[in-house]
Amino acid sequence: MRDGMNGVKSPAVNEFPAWPPGRTGWPWTRGQAAVGAWRPDKDRLPRISVVMPSFNQGSFIEAAIRSVLLQGYEDLELIVVDGGSTDETVEILRKYEPWLTFWVSEPDAGQADALYKGFARSTGEVLAWLNSDDMYCPGALDAVGLCYRQHPDSGLVYGDCEVIDAEGVVTDTIRGEAGDLERLLTRNIVPQPSAFFSRRAFDRAGGIDSGLHFIMDYELWIRMMLRGEVFRYLPVCLSRFRWYRVSKSGSYSTQFGYEYLSLLRRLLEEQTDERLRRTRLPAFHYAFTMIMACNGQGADDEDIQRALGLWERHLDQYEEDYRRFPALLADSLCRMGDAYCLQGNTKKGRAFFGRSLRVGSNLRNPALPGGLISCMGPGIYRRYAAICRALASQIRRRR
Repeated sequence: MRDGMNGVKSPAVNEFPAWPPGRTGWPWTRGQAAVGAWRPDKDRLPRISVVMPSFNQGSFIEAAIRSVLLQGYEDLELIVVDGGSTDETVEILRKYEPWLTFWVSEPDAGQADALYKGFARSTGEVLAWLNSDDMYCPGALDAVGLCYRQHPDSGLVYGDCEVIDAEGVVTDTIRGEAGDLERLLTRNIVPQPSAFFSRRAFDRAGGIDSGLHFIMDYELWIRMMLRGEVFRYLPVCLSRFRWYRVSKSGSYSTQFGYEYLSLLRRLLEEQTDERLRRTRLPAFHYAFTMIMACNGQGADDEDIQRALGLWERHLDQYEEDYRRFPALLADSLCRMGDAYCLQGNTKKGRAFFGRSLRVGSNLRNPALPGGLISCMGPGIYRRYAAICRALASQIRRRR
């Protein structure tokens, strides 16, 4: 454990210990120019406190730490809360100890517990957390600090996020976007590694919900927006999110969706905000599509059957309401048909494709080609679905 100074100025590359052999570029051989070099004046930027929860991420945590410390930011705290790692994590933390505000390695109750400890130690006016397998882009803290100085009423400032694999190769980009509560409930418009929130907004919202494990960031944004906090979107990449099979995000897709379903039900019971009532069906649809995303990631049949059963019961429960949202209903039925066909049950899949066409009958409805191709058997349908997903991924990258 180490407890040191509070805010410090980011060090230069040559002040650090030697980087691992073969590593070049950011954040190894290159740091960010000192803050203030291009600013119009020398006004103080707000102190930023970054909390880094960690557990057995020794392969990645050094890059994460350096990407924070080499920002060139003038008033920074980096607090690392490790859950008692048994790999090389502690050795790396000791290596960078002179530049860490605080670090500890001890058993904890999970990520939410680590964040609670870290934020309790922080003193910054602006807060963020960066998971130990992610990284900040060069100049991220400078852009955020300047935004908060220019717009002190901001409750949350966020930007875009590059997706990288285990080797650090960029594979995709997650675009943030400006939006209201209705938009936030139907799409997470705030990429977590690129989010920076004011201490005032964090405290008013009540901090991290320790009962959550997968959507603690998303739930926090929703609570902030329900309280009327100002969200500001910066259309620049602020971070790099590492997605790979053994990462939390890569391994537990269905749990994200199930936790969001529970949150929606709780919000509808506890809140009287009309925006929640108005957006509940698109929000439920988003939760179910998150769950079904596991279909392409090797989820087992039992879990997919459970998800499909929940979705079907949900559609029956809100049957009257869905009459006002035929496009949403048609899309739900089409996705369910796709899921059944991918499992090999093309007969049931065709039934859902047929229901989708009866609700939203037009040539653009993917239920039309899906239903036709499902007649050729499960093998051909799976190849067709793989081509469709690959094309959709290419379109997203071009955007």
